[in-house]
Amino acid sequence: MKGRSLTDTTPEDPGLFNLLLRYAEASESAESIPAEVVKRGIASSDIVTNGLVFEILHSPALYQRIAPPLTLDDFQILHIKYLPRCMKERRDSEWRLSPYLAAHALARWFLHLWRDGQEHLKFLTDWKDALGQLFIEGGSEVRDCVVCGVLEHLFGNQTIRDFFSDWKNHPVLHDAYSDAVGMVS
Repeated sequence: MKGRSLTDTTPEDPGLFNLLLRYAEASESAESIPAEVVKRGIASSDIVTNGLVFEILHSPALYQRIAPPLTLDDFQILHIKYLPRCMKERRDSEWRLSPYLAAHALARWFLHLWRDGQEHLKFLTDWKDALGQLFIEGGSEVRDCVVCGVLEHLFGNQTIRDFFSDWKNHPVLHDAYSDAVGMVS
């Protein structure tokens, strides 16, 4: 986190952002990060704040300081709004992932949920729907990001491919499905 600055975007709630940034920059600290503050960052509609929270959650040194610990639901709430948004909004920012980094993070998150099986079926279905919506609504760059950045990495697993098999009969999603299958065949 050190060395980063807010150069290209102003957060909607600078006080919240700066508080989160203070915790993030003190990565060597033993000070707890209040879960309530992190949850406020998750709830924010501001992608700059969401990006900072994403980094906190994915930094083991920072994440383990959050007290009390967050739930998987908290992670899902952030991931399902932040990652697709990064994939479709292509503005550069120090506090948002590029489209393909977001796509790869999404694929890793999906695989993490998949490994736990039926326990996370609702989350997995939410992701399948979100990816479908991104593909349907997106232009060619977003569609390529969905296929090459996410589906190609998921469809190497036949059971995941089967989970998406209803896309074969969809008038638009058929293209995403067949392109991704072609990449892993």
